[in-house]
Amino acid sequence: FDWWEVGMRFPFMQIPIETAFIESFGGKQVDYGIGDITFNTRFRVLDPDKYKVGFAPGLFLTLPSGNERAGLGRGKPGSGIRPAVSQSWDRFHFAVNLGYAFYPRATVANLTTGDELFYAVGLGVSPIVGKLDLRVELDGSLTPGPNDREQERFGDLTHSPLEVAASVQYKFGNGIAVHGGLGTGLTSGFGSPALRVFAGASWAKFGPGDRDKDGILDPDDACV
Repeated sequence: FDWWEVGMRFPFMQIPIETAFIESFGGKQVDYGIGDITFNTRFRVLDPDKYKVGFAPGLFLTLPSGNERAGLGRGKPGSGIRPAVSQSWDRFHFAVNLGYAFYPRATVANLTTGDELFYAVGLGVSPIVGKLDLRVELDGSLTPGPNDREQERFGDLTHSPLEVAASVQYKFGNGIAVHGGLGTGLTSGFGSPALRVFAGASWAKFGPGDRDKDGILDPDDACV
């Protein structure tokens, strides 16, 4: 079946440390390590091939595998919901999601983290349909509620990271896809990078398609 997806995000990061504050916690000028691992699942409720847009609510669970003292993670587990709306045509596609993450409250110096309201918008074009995708994405979050000093955080730049990223993905015929790209922060919010370089790979197995939407699968359809 192709209506259910399960995934895992396993980040390995390099973080340049430039502040005396981070160094006071044992950080180095350049730190490498594993970030927080995230498991996620998504269910397709509306098929974009049958409706004007597709809709797929999702759930995720984050485990504190990164070292929070070095800025590689939160140090506490979290979970959340991530519904997404999307649609794709032969050469163009888009996706929008808005979700909420539940994290235990934690304070380090003037930074108080906790629950997050997050959002993302992505646009893409396929110069080679079914093979090559070029994408631009905007990702951000807002932290609701006051910090330990009773100062409101919602919309405060320190608690409102925003990042833009450009990436490319290539799909092979065996279900394997590789991608990579660059991102940069648009605000000074926590986790918003001066420069982010990322790469990854994925694998998916799908059954035969129905390109002309006549109810007959492609291997048995004389029309395709």
